[in-house]
Amino acid sequence: MAAGEPGDLGGYYFRFLPQKTFQCLSTPETTSRLRQWSMLGRVAAQAFGFDQTFQAYRKDDFVMAFFKDPDVIPNLKLLSDSSGQWITLAGHQPVSEDWIHALLLRHSSCLQTPIVPPISPAQDRSEAAGPGRTPGGQPRRKWVTRQRYSSQAQAPPCDRDEARSSCSSLVVTPSGPGTEVKKIEAINVPCTQLSMSFFNRLYNENIVRDSGHIVKCLDSFCDPFPVSDELRKVLLVEDSEKYGIFSQPDREEFLFCLFKHLCLGGALCQYEDVLPPYLQTTKLLYKDLVSVRKNPQTKKIQITSSVFKVTAYDSAGVCYPSTKSHEQTFSYFIVDPIKRHVHVLYHSYGVGDMS
Repeated sequence: MAAGEPGDLGGYYFRFLPQKTFQCLSTPETTSRLRQWSMLGRVAAQAFGFDQTFQAYRKDDFVMAFFKDPDVIPNLKLLSDSSGQWITLAGHQPVSEDWIHALLLRHSSCLQTPIVPPISPAQDRSEAAGPGRTPGGQPRRKWVTRQRYSSQAQAPPCDRDEARSSCSSLVVTPSGPGTEVKKIEAINVPCTQLSMSFFNRLYNENIVRDSGHIVKCLDSFCDPFPVSDELRKVLLVEDSEKYGIFSQPDREEFLFCLFKHLCLGGALCQYEDVLPPYLQTTKLLYKDLVSVRKNPQTKKIQITSSVFKVTAYDSAGVCYPSTKSHEQTFSYFIVDPIKRHVHVLYHSYGVGDMS
């Protein structure tokens, strides 16, 4: 069986942690910067817990189990390619409430989730009037009783694995109940940097002046990004004179990836003239997402998180983080094996909120 395809998922179970907040994305200063960079409203961070020991060499099983989990599918956020609105992976397209209630009833005993579908006020008034009368008390010509599902209804027996398989891994489509995530890709992203001095070379190589101002250059274009300063040349133009100040291993570091994503921004990004806002926001994100601890023997700080850049596929192709590929559309999974938490950092390229 190929890596990243469904198989023995190792018994991982996940739980959504809505109480976990990420201050790095919500402070007034950061919000203002994200708005300027056309990323506001298109970037999100979420946290999930898991119940088994994480083993990095089984990352594909871990990520596939994540997309199969019944507490992940209704909570994992992404932006709709058609409407531009936030949805969950289970909500790509609407399906009938009857189908949803029937499916949940089938597995409510396994998932221990009370299922009480909403009843409209009109339906309540009709039923209060009696089966032979309208809400106004007039006789009905014909009355048809519609069966209602509830958590007290008798559900057929099933096991938890069957429940997980049939109701948790769906990406809902207009023509039916949904299609499963068929394959995932989890690319290891090195995460070893402990200091922002990693970026000091930008000053040493005259990309940025001592004052913090970014050195300008003649305007050019590196599809799809405009290049109007030396910083963007270092980030994008491989044959530029200073591109080599960051080696390929440097560019693969999670710290560098965050920095580059913020510098390039969204579709209507207004670039900074100075470097500090990029560095400060990168540092806030990195500290909020990545876990560290002090080694009890060496007394040195070490990073405990593992980072993966994740893509999920259904039968039609890529379904997460977006059906549209772009360098600035990404989802990173940052796994803390000690706390057993996984942080999901998501961004979809486009026009961010301007107000």
